[in-house]
Amino acid sequence: MGWWCTGAYDGVKRVYVGQAQDGISVVKFVYDKGTEDIVGAEHGTSTLLGFEELELEYPSEYITAVQGTYDKIFGSDATVINMLRFKTNKQTSTPFGLEAGTAFELKEEGHKIVGFHGKVSDLLHQLGVYVLPMAQKVEAHGGKGGNQWDDGSEHDAVIKIQVGAGGIGIQYVKFDYVKNGQTEEAPLRGIKGRSIAADPFVISHPGEHLVSVEGWYNPEGLHQGLKFKSNKKTSDLIGYDDGTHFTLQVQDKKIVGFHGFAGDYVHSLGAYFSPLTSSTTLTPAKKLPALGQGHDGVSAVKFEYVNGSQVVIGGERGKPTLLGFEESKDLIAQES
Repeated sequence: MGWWCTGAYDGVKRVYVGQAQDGISVVKFVYDKGTEDIVGAEHGTSTLLGFEELELEYPSEYITAVQGTYDKIFGSDATVINMLRFKTNKQTSTPFGLEAGTAFELKEEGHKIVGFHGKVSDLLHQLGVYVLPMAQKVEAHGGKGGNQWDDGSEHDAVIKIQVGAGGIGIQYVKFDYVKNGQTEEAPLRGIKGRSIAADPFVISHPGEHLVSVEGWYNPEGLHQGLKFKSNKKTSDLIGYDDGTHFTLQVQDKKIVGFHGFAGDYVHSLGAYFSPLTSSTTLTPAKKLPALGQGHDGVSAVKFEYVNGSQVVIGGERGKPTLLGFEESKDLIAQES
């Protein structure tokens, strides 16, 4: 029996789960890191039953929680996980295995799961997760004419904004993003028609980021004007400051994506916001305590703490037994 750990990645793309007679026997994960798929190792022992698979619609879909149950094997003191169920922002998977025993859930509010770790022999005994904060979605302002569109939130920053104004409103918007140093051009939202293109609003990432958007729309829900603001400059007003006014802004966060509705004109605009962190700042790790069990209850506890960039291992409180220690789930964020 031993511990395994995959570490944290940008996201999870596929999940594989294998079963045996007494419970979950093996798990395997495929991760995204930059532009590369990382196929993880098999953790446990595969059987003739093979694998069941959960494929996510990555990057728009991500895992928010893992539910499961664990119980003792008949005739043994060993505890194994006998069922796993994965919850995403779009669905809840069917259960892998048979639900029995004690229920658990691995989840951190406002975070997505980006890695796993656990304890395994020829069966899966424990499972933990790594998490990162999710982008906050701010709903779109304006009407719902045309077609709904969504650039998603899996970007590091917005780096260029192009807008065209027509006779009765904003006719199109187009955004360029950056992810892991690579530029990602989103489609044009709306149509160019006979619009007049404003000068592009260019954002010098990483020292500059988009803070807010001001806008105005008329009673029909057509956007009349837009103005963009970074931490270093503000764009000119594009269009007219006429109609219902709105602002897209979240304190201490930056815009990393847009969504809305558009047809022949831009009808509505919303945004995704991520926490402000520099490229050299590591989000503090959060680690829950390790527990050890005796025959009649908990006999000893031990904690690990984070102090700046150092991990401090505390002393054992109580008297460990031959059963050793069990470790709880590990929740760690990575560099942004």
